[in-house]
Amino acid sequence: MIPIERLNDFIVELTKKAGLPEEQARILAQTLIDADLKGLDTHGLLRLPIYVKRMETGVVEVSEPVQVVREKGAIKLLDARNGLGQVACVRGMELAMEKAEQFGLGACGIINSNHCGALGYYTELAAEKRMIGLMTTNVFPLMAPVGGREKVVGNNPLAVSVPRSQGPPIIYDAATSTVSYGKVLTYLRRGEELPLGWALDEKGLPTDNPEEVISKRGSLTSFAAHKGFGLAFILEILAGVLTGAGFGRQLRSLYDADQLSGIGQFLLAINVEFFMEPSLFFERLEDWVLQVRGSARAEDSTEIFIPGEISQRNKQKNLLAGLRYDDSLMNELNLLAHRYGVPSLRKD
Repeated sequence: MIPIERLNDFIVELTKKAGLPEEQARILAQTLIDADLKGLDTHGLLRLPIYVKRMETGVVEVSEPVQVVREKGAIKLLDARNGLGQVACVRGMELAMEKAEQFGLGACGIINSNHCGALGYYTELAAEKRMIGLMTTNVFPLMAPVGGREKVVGNNPLAVSVPRSQGPPIIYDAATSTVSYGKVLTYLRRGEELPLGWALDEKGLPTDNPEEVISKRGSLTSFAAHKGFGLAFILEILAGVLTGAGFGRQLRSLYDADQLSGIGQFLLAINVEFFMEPSLFFERLEDWVLQVRGSARAEDSTEIFIPGEISQRNKQKNLLAGLRYDDSLMNELNLLAHRYGVPSLRKD
């Protein structure tokens, strides 16, 4: 197990050596660790090597500050200037919350951005300020439309965080594919077959081979078929078409380290105080939570969870115990550490 403080120091020191300013390095470390703490390991430390590689090739700009390029009413448009998506999205939610303080609602679109990891981290920033946060991002095409066989839309995720009067917020954070691209990467790293239903081959037929998605012309399936595809299609409009960012085939893969991603993001903050007294909102919210928790359980169920509850429990447990990573990732990270002259990341 690796203590969280040691893990944070490793990420910060390594990425500073790779050229990141310290503030950006700390934001990146916080977002990666938060994902792993919650059990979202497909969006945590697993992604660090490709982020570093993109910094090295220059397609992730580490020196240009993000810039507001348009502002009207409750809306701001932020140019990430090809910097880290994590840095742009933290700033984007801050700007959205500033507008929500004034207007009750605040939205921020982001252009020229990059992969930003798990979205719940950013919506949770709003919940910490007793606001409701919503966010989506587009990604390079990974899914075929229902009835198609060609990748045309990303598995665009949606996250929403709702504050509570006590304890962690309610958080919904999910991609629109049956499973994430990172999960398929994990199966490929382990040499394991995919469960049927997760992916299609280049003919649009079910496949259990992760290579079909990662390095061939196969695609991920959308969750609930047309429902997942329809949601991904709409989220592409919000993050890409509406903001002025790239969309569809204009986007490039995170793992294409020589090409700008062109990604867009859309963030929304909702100020509860503009609807009702916060105390009344929290009272009504807890009533709703109790209705769900107190509903009849299935015969084989021991507990009913609300959205985000399992990940929050994981976080509390892992903050105390530390995090564990497989040997292949540890070896990859320690090769990076050696190259940049920073201490290796060792398990206790």
